[in-house]
Amino acid sequence: ASILPTPYAAMSTAVGFALADLVSGYPQYMLPSAIIRILIVLFFTNKQEKILCKKNYIGLPIAAVITVGGYAITKYILYRVMNHAAVEVAFGAALTSMPENLIQCALSSLLYVLLSLALDKFDFKKQILSKQG
Repeated sequence: ASILPTPYAAMSTAVGFALADLVSGYPQYMLPSAIIRILIVLFFTNKQEKILCKKNYIGLPIAAVITVGGYAITKYILYRVMNHAAVEVAFGAALTSMPENLIQCALSSLLYVLLSLALDKFDFKKQILSKQG
């Protein structure tokens, strides 16, 4: 989302995460993952000279909220629908999934910042754009 135009970023991340869910044995997460990732893309931009710009910094905590909340809602629905679990059980499953998703978001955000700083240091976007045009 920081390099590709929004429609391309949304489609590539949706397809990528859906396929990752499929091949890792969690096909029930394909659609939710695609939706969650499309929503996340909307809070980042590729229109700045640098990858790590103000909007993309702000997008990181928003992406974490969407991810943690989106997968908690997904877990709740899956427990209620697929397992016919009681509301309390489904709610508990949703809550217990939140810390691991938050850790994943924190580590992904750290990796994003580090890689973005490195790529920005080498003017990655400028080099890519100059090769395209």
